Parts: sequence; structure tokens; C-alpha cells
Amino acid sequence: IIIAKFDPLMDKYRELMGHLMTSSTENAPQNVAQQAAILEGQLAWLTYIVGAIVGGHSWSSSRIGDGEETLDASLSKRVLQLAQGIDYRLTNSNGVGKADPKLEVALLYYFQNFRRVYMFMWEQASGSSSMSTMGGMK
Repeated sequence: IIIAKFDPLMDKYRELMGHLMTSSTENAPQNVAQQAAILEGQLAWLTYIVGAIVGGHSWSSSRIGDGEETLDASLSKRVLQLAQGIDYRLTNSNGVGKADPKLEVALLYYFQNFRRVYMFMWEQASGSSSMSTMGGMK
């Protein structure tokens, strides 16, 4: 169900951002700015939901049930495409084309949960803690 909601919103968002590629949402016509705000709000909620699904796995166990990794991969692909699109717009507009801060925070929430589940599991499976001590960080 989430994928069925995410994909059409992403298509609309890509199309809208294509028109705004080198300008900020604030300088766009009123209807375009309003449409961008609505789409970014909807994408923020879906990104929070994806983050909750990915983060909902037990972090104390290195086992994920059959099909859960496939679902996580499919959902994560969409969130990563969203993050890539936001980065592309920001880079090509010299920092002017920023996304709604709520969407950026939702992306951070997703990445935090992804890291907590999958990086922890990778460390458990490999038997090393090199990720936590990398670069002198502890």
C-alpha cells in the first residue's frame, strides 16, 4: 500500500521539481509553491512510515524474517531516490532549491533507523566493530 502511494507522489514531485530546478519554491508562482508544499508534506509522512517499518526490526537480533529484507529494500530504494532528487536539486540550484525542512527531518529519521538496524546487523554478522572505531570515533 505504501509503495502504491509513494510512486505516484514521487512522479508528481519529480515533474514539479523539474519546473523549479534552478529556483527556490518561495520564488515560484503561488499554485506551484502550494503544490510543492503539499507533495513534500505527503512525502515526509511516507518517509516517516518507511523509517518506522525499517526501524521496527529487533535491533538485538541479527535475523530478519523472510521477505522483510525485500520489503525494506523496495521501500528504501524509494526513499534513497527521493534523497537523491533533493540533493540533485539543491546542488544544481547552488543551494537555493531547498526542500521543506520537515521532509529533510523525515529523511534523517529514516537514515537513523536504517543505520541502527542494518549497520548493527552487519557488525554482528561480521563480528567486527570496525565501524564504531573507524577514524578514531568511539
